[in-house]
Amino acid sequence: MRLKLKLLKKDDIIKRCFVLLLLSMSLFVKAEESVLGNTDSPVTLIEYGSLTCDHCIGFHRKVLPKIKEAYIDTGKVKFIYRHFPTSKIALQAAVAAECSGDKYYEVLDSLYNNIREWYIAKDKYSVFKKHLIKVNADVANFKQCFENENTVKNIYAMQRAAIAKYDVQGTPTFIVNGKVIKGEHSFEELKREIDAAYSQ
Repeated sequence: MRLKLKLLKKDDIIKRCFVLLLLSMSLFVKAEESVLGNTDSPVTLIEYGSLTCDHCIGFHRKVLPKIKEAYIDTGKVKFIYRHFPTSKIALQAAVAAECSGDKYYEVLDSLYNNIREWYIAKDKYSVFKKHLIKVNADVANFKQCFENENTVKNIYAMQRAAIAKYDVQGTPTFIVNGKVIKGEHSFEELKREIDAAYSQ
């Protein structure tokens, strides 16, 4: 019986170490990622999105601009976008965004608002590069970054960390100061969550 208990404890330790490893990936990503808004804002809104997700497209076209005007531009909220690609094409677009340097959010906006153009393009690299140029992103190292397998690995690490820490299973998934909000939501619905977090 004692031997069995020890084995169970060892198995539990292995599981805990695995979870901690995934969480450490999340912390690494967080330290390196871009933030839209004031980094000292009291409320953090995180979106796990896929660039080919219809509901994510709707959020970026209709809801995020309102959140930006009401909360991000006023210093109440900082917004963080994390990739959770749901298709090969979404992964390619995520890689392009990750390779856009300090124009990350401008490129995301361009990709979400022009999905038809790059989704059907045969030469996706050239189309993605055009979107970077459009927002004045530095493209000197774009090709090297776009073809670097570590860029893809970092995105997958971000995805695994999302599953481990927040049980993200689909897109969009929002996190408001640690509270998980799954699925499509209107501006009014997210506003209630943001206001509640801000008042705490």
